[in-house]
Amino acid sequence: MMGKYEEVLKNIYGVFNGAAWKDLNINTQPENYKGITTETIVVTPLFTGGSFPGTASSSISGVIMIDIFVEANKGPLRAHQIAGALDLLLVEKSIVATSGNVTQLLRSSLASIGLDAANKTLYRYSYSIPFNHFGAN
Repeated sequence: MMGKYEEVLKNIYGVFNGAAWKDLNINTQPENYKGITTETIVVTPLFTGGSFPGTASSSISGVIMIDIFVEANKGPLRAHQIAGALDLLLVEKSIVATSGNVTQLLRSSLASIGLDAANKTLYRYSYSIPFNHFGAN
């Protein structure tokens, strides 16, 4: 039996291993990835809350933070295209784990962050989408 944190990670990262996302050919890395030199997204699930009142102890809430790195000095269009693709994949979707527990994704937001501190040839945007994970035990 896996814990709620591991189950949520597997649910979220599993979406990016699917054909619908891979067909877009966008370099996708998990959190703690270093050395970004080209267009890339970095996916970081954050766990922000405990169980909800009236739910199992294996329920949790959080937010998926996705850093979008695109070529600097090219305007915002590419980052917005990637955010749109993320919306199609994630917004208001439910991911059912093999245990039957469900990770429900809500609505997204996008913010311009600026030039990447580590690589000035890249511009960074922050895409975020809250989630609720409902455990059964």
